[in-house]
Amino acid sequence: MHDLVDQPRQVLGHERRPATQQLVKHNTQGIQIGLARDGVVTGLFRRHVTGRAVGPDNLGVVLYELLCGRPPFVAQNLPGLIYKIMHESPTPIQEFRPDLAAPLGHIINRAMQKEPAQRYKTGHEMAMDLAEVFKDLSRPFTELNEEQQLKTLKGLKFFEDFAESEVAEVLKAGEVEQVEPGHEILQEGLESRSFYILVAGEVMVAKGGKRIANLTQGDSFGEMGYLSDAERSASVKAKLPVTTLKISAGIKEWASFPCQVRLTKAFQRTLIERLGKTTQELAKSAG
Repeated sequence: MHDLVDQPRQVLGHERRPATQQLVKHNTQGIQIGLARDGVVTGLFRRHVTGRAVGPDNLGVVLYELLCGRPPFVAQNLPGLIYKIMHESPTPIQEFRPDLAAPLGHIINRAMQKEPAQRYKTGHEMAMDLAEVFKDLSRPFTELNEEQQLKTLKGLKFFEDFAESEVAEVLKAGEVEQVEPGHEILQEGLESRSFYILVAGEVMVAKGGKRIANLTQGDSFGEMGYLSDAERSASVKAKLPVTTLKISAGIKEWASFPCQVRLTKAFQRTLIERLGKTTQELAKSAG
């Protein structure tokens, strides 16, 4: 039982308990929970019915907490914590770390899938994917082969609903550009019939010289100008070294009908999310 305290890395969630409470052990449907002496759940992990620990999902949890600074699940009490682990999915790591390399986020999210069939079967399988990611992290997108570029793009938020063949269409139609910090990619008031997908880096969106948003890996910008002849309503400037996939050709000139549908939905989702954020900001200002 004390091995749960001695292995604080095997964490799926935290629950605050009275400081006087000692280690407690509970088993239910393959979940084992241990409360550390400081009153925090420090051992909560899946096991097979045989009692053998499952490795890849444990490692996924470790990576999640190391990179986010918080566990995948948080609850006010032990029953609530168990319920979340059994029935809810953790918040995708990209929502806490949008700067994280997309393939790494995909690996962590896969490792913590509820259904065993959707998780890694072995630690070796997960290790191979991690090794590939870390090898690619030091290589610019332009130096990756087509298969690696497709894998990187498929891991981006923008392409989460796209089939691989549709991602390949966008990659073929696009132009990869690398931009230095401080460079203005789009200028307010000018016309530009291009839209951009952020493959890496971070940009600042400004209107009238005032910052209105920061965009990171997996975000897109320039959709309205791409779909119409309207002047750009804001400027976009690189904050960090940036890699973009720039699409200039009209959507009907290169995209299959299924790909056009995916792009339209992606544009709609992006605009709705931005409208929601703007509404929240206005509500805060009014309050």
